[in-house]
Amino acid sequence: MRANWNYLNSLVSFFIGILSGFKAIYVRYPTAPMTATRTLPGVIYLLTRGAFPAGIFAWLYYSRTIESHLFLYALALGVAAETVLRSQILIKQSRGSSGGIDELVKGPLDLLRWYQDILLGGIGAKNAGERQDFLKVYLPQENFKTLCQRVRDNANAFDDPIRGLEEAIAKLIKEFDEDATDTATKNDRYRLKLGYTVLRLVGQQGFQTLFKKP
Repeated sequence: MRANWNYLNSLVSFFIGILSGFKAIYVRYPTAPMTATRTLPGVIYLLTRGAFPAGIFAWLYYSRTIESHLFLYALALGVAAETVLRSQILIKQSRGSSGGIDELVKGPLDLLRWYQDILLGGIGAKNAGERQDFLKVYLPQENFKTLCQRVRDNANAFDDPIRGLEEAIAKLIKEFDEDATDTATKNDRYRLKLGYTVLRLVGQQGFQTLFKKP
């Protein structure tokens, strides 16, 4: 039986689905998207996002619904599948107590969000354990405020300001000063808070730059 190489056109739809899935992962984990995609939940999520439009193409070709211009159909199906997945339908409108219009919308987007929350949440759980292990190795055992100043100083090495970093440090220092618990315990607790905050904002490589001694 001869192989039908036309099915390979489904890879076009597959890669469009993969790219859309990667975009969702990047939005959820912007500082470490590649690490997130290498987790088991990340791999499953990307493969299923790619398999959905590719499977539609394969079925349409198998049923002879499409027989020519296969590359263009595969491209269109990949885009169309993402459009359908993100679509919503207006179910009803009602006037709210404030006088505005409340809209009830439902659609495939709700199912997609539910699916994303299950798998991308699994990525978050794995990443949390990896962050703990990372801080045990790379977070300096020094005074909290000393580390805050070091991070601020080293942030100047970046070409662009790190969004949210200064605000986060100022908030932690304020909380530290207002915290009346034991000083030794407090220092370790806020040192870890600083480490997790920096790690979320800039990822592992940026973390090591910010905490590097001059």
